Amino acid sequence: MKDWKNIRIWRISAISLLLCLVVFICYMPIFSNGFLDSWDDQWMVMNVYTGSGWTWENLLAIFTQSHKGQYSPLVELNYLFLYGLFGYNPFWFHLMSVVWHCGCVVLCFFLVRRLLELSGDINRSISFHVACLVSFLFAIHPVNVESVAWISAVKVPMYTFFLFARIVFLFALYGNTKNKFLCYKLVLFCLFGIKQGAGVCLSTIIVVGRLVHFA
Repeated sequence: MKDWKNIRIWRISAISLLLCLVVFICYMPIFSNGFLDSWDDQWMVMNVYTGSGWTWENLLAIFTQSHKGQYSPLVELNYLFLYGLFGYNPFWFHLMSVVWHCGCVVLCFFLVRRLLELSGDINRSISFHVACLVSFLFAIHPVNVESVAWISAVKVPMYTFFLFARIVFLFALYGNTKNKFLCYKLVLFCLFGIKQGAGVCLSTIIVVGRLVHFA
C-alpha cells in the first residue's frame, strides 16, 4: 500500500512538472516582449501604488482605494512585489504571469481528477488520464494567451488560480470539520473575495458543489 502511494505521488509530481514545462515552452516568446505603454500597462502596472513601495500608507491605500475603477489589491501587490525586486523589467512581470498560469494548469488537473472520482462511475486510472488531457488542453488553449501574455491581464490567471484552489479544497475536504482545514477554507475564501469583483460567483459554485456531492 505504501509503495502504491509513493507511485501515485511520483506520477502526480511528474505530470505537474510536465504540464509546467509545456506552459513554459508555449509561452517562451513572450519573455522578450516589453510593456504595452499605450494599452493599459502605463496605468495598471506603472501607477502610484506600484512606485510607492512597501509602506504602511501605501498598503492601506491599496486595500481601501480603487484606481480608475479597478479594485484588485492582490494584483497590485503582485506588481508591487515584482517592482520592489526588479524594477520595471518586463521579463519578470511576464515570468510571473506564466507562473500563475502554471499554477492554474496544475490545479485544473487536480480539480478534474477529483470531480471524476466523486462521480463514483470512473476508476482512478481513467480519471487520471482524463485529467491529464483536460489540463494539457487548458495549458495550451489560445483562449488563455491574452491573459498570460498581457501583463495588465494577470488578474485573470490570478483569479482563476484562487478559484480553482478554493474548489479543489471544497471537494477534497467535504465533511472535514478539523479547525486547520476550516482555516484553509476561510483564508482561500478571503483571498478569492478580495482578488476581483467576479469572486461573488464563488457562492454559487459552493451551492452547486454541495448539491452534486450530496445528490
